[in-house]
Amino acid sequence: MKRELRKTEDKLVIDGIGVIIFDVWTVIKVMLLFWVNEYKPGTNPEEELNFIPLWALALVLLILSGLIVSPRLYIGFSAIAEGKGKCKKSGYLFVAGLIIAINIGMYIVAAVYQGMNLESFQLSADGILTMVIDLTSLAILIEMIVSARKVRRLRNWAKE
Repeated sequence: MKRELRKTEDKLVIDGIGVIIFDVWTVIKVMLLFWVNEYKPGTNPEEELNFIPLWALALVLLILSGLIVSPRLYIGFSAIAEGKGKCKKSGYLFVAGLIIAINIGMYIVAAVYQGMNLESFQLSADGILTMVIDLTSLAILIEMIVSARKVRRLRNWAKE
């Protein structure tokens, strides 16, 4: 039983690290989409009067990315701590479940929207790649929740 507990704790730590890595990837992806996308200031002289400096947009984007990323960082670091036996808070599991529910809801809404607007549907490599990465991130969150529950159950059995 101790061997299974250690194995599950290690799996929980790895899942926590995976959540953090996917979080960092999210920030990188948003920044790359911002820089690569069609943001070309100065193409219209009337727009130059309302031009916001590029550094200001990047700063706002970085701050917003940080706000989006912070719940997943909390989840990842909490999972690592629990896997190492340092902390047993349940709040991070609730936040992880909430993120999973929101993402699944967003995918359902997107699928319904695309189903209603088939004539404007365009399949792109970027969209497929983003969906695969997001689904992998969700799978890691689900696996992390399962591992955390299993660790808690095994620790309780070991105490008895």
